Amino acid sequence: MKIMTMPRIARFLRIAPEAFFVVSGQVVGAAGNIFAIRVLTTLLPPAGYGQLALAMTGAVLAQQLVFGPIGTACLRFFAPAAESGELGVYVRAVARMFLAGTLALGAISVAVGIFIAGSARLNLLPMVAAAGVFAWISSAGSMIDGIQNAARQRMIVALHQGAGAWLRLGIVIEVARYLTQDVNSILWSYSAGYTVVMVSQLYFLQRTLRRSMRGTRSGSLQEPDAARPMLRSMWTYTWPFSLWGIFYWIQASSDRWALGAYAGLDQVGLYQSLYQVGYYPIAMLTQFLLQVSAPIIFQRAGSGADRGRRMNAEGLNNLLTRVVLGATAVVALASYMGGHRVLALVLAPAYRAHSPLISMLILASGCFAAGQIKSLNFMTSLATHRLIAPKIVTAVAGAGLIVLGARYRGSYGVAAAQLAFSLSYIVWIFLLDRKHSVLRAVPAEAA
Repeated sequence: MKIMTMPRIARFLRIAPEAFFVVSGQVVGAAGNIFAIRVLTTLLPPAGYGQLALAMTGAVLAQQLVFGPIGTACLRFFAPAAESGELGVYVRAVARMFLAGTLALGAISVAVGIFIAGSARLNLLPMVAAAGVFAWISSAGSMIDGIQNAARQRMIVALHQGAGAWLRLGIVIEVARYLTQDVNSILWSYSAGYTVVMVSQLYFLQRTLRRSMRGTRSGSLQEPDAARPMLRSMWTYTWPFSLWGIFYWIQASSDRWALGAYAGLDQVGLYQSLYQVGYYPIAMLTQFLLQVSAPIIFQRAGSGADRGRRMNAEGLNNLLTRVVLGATAVVALASYMGGHRVLALVLAPAYRAHSPLISMLILASGCFAAGQIKSLNFMTSLATHRLIAPKIVTAVAGAGLIVLGARYRGSYGVAAAQLAFSLSYIVWIFLLDRKHSVLRAVPAEAA
């Protein structure tokens, strides 16, 4: 039996309170999100819920193509900037990237609006506006949480995540009670909730940055060109995420659009509700693990130039991957043995058809989540370009399978296609990681 040494005990005692608050925030937020599913499926008929699911694909596009990659760069580069005393430069680079992302999202929203206006579907323009605002405000909030998480301010992140879920739900309920219950009002209600939380997020963010920049070269904020080298490195790290992001968005949205085309909005709403219930347990576990571990992994890896630090970071990441795969097997088996009927109780009765699909969706979400965690090994060495092929090829193939599944088998075909996509993705990531393990064993400049 392995005895914990004093350094291990000290490390555990230091991390345990943070982990407790993160778990508490995740549990409170998860409860709010689960209750929100029940509320929304009660307020909206399946066709209305399907329409909301389609509108949410706009937020997914903004996250995958624009702000998700920027947020990933913010998380990865915080620790090296703090180590080198360049947090001032980091803040300037992040501000420029956020401005560029905002302009890109605005251009995308205008282009979509022009396309819809040209197709004589003017009744959809209010939804495009509501979805665009929701995409921007929710992505900005996630990016701020990412920076705070990188700064190891996990309790603040947990507070905002837990309180934000219930605040948004409360606004939705009040608007539905006194005003209206349509998709646009739900999107605007969610945006209002994110806005309120962002006020608190910005307050704590500036406090965190001010404390972290004590004794650093924060004066470089006033140097016009000081941020260019770091900005260039961050864009180099980020562009592969944006490249495969568009393909992943196609894959992630194709299930709802394909079902809408071949089976109608009712089936979209029914499938989306089961998708949320099936994906959520593993997604919550994965988010918790990443929120606690990603800053530690990137801090251990540093700039990625030191072989020993990279190997140490990858060892922890490989352990997390095995934990997610084990949890996936347990939860999927429990669901298959009858747990899916219990999970379906969070939905309104009209949405409980095809509840056995939950088991398949749990397995698909767990395999994909394990692949995502495993891919952190490439991020520690700043080798994100090596993920382009598996990300794009599996996404394109997955989208094709989803369309075929929706056409010939409806929701069952789509769920099976999701599982096939996730299995192919995790197998490719594992094989790629093994192939390039030798390359990552040499200094990053030589790799």
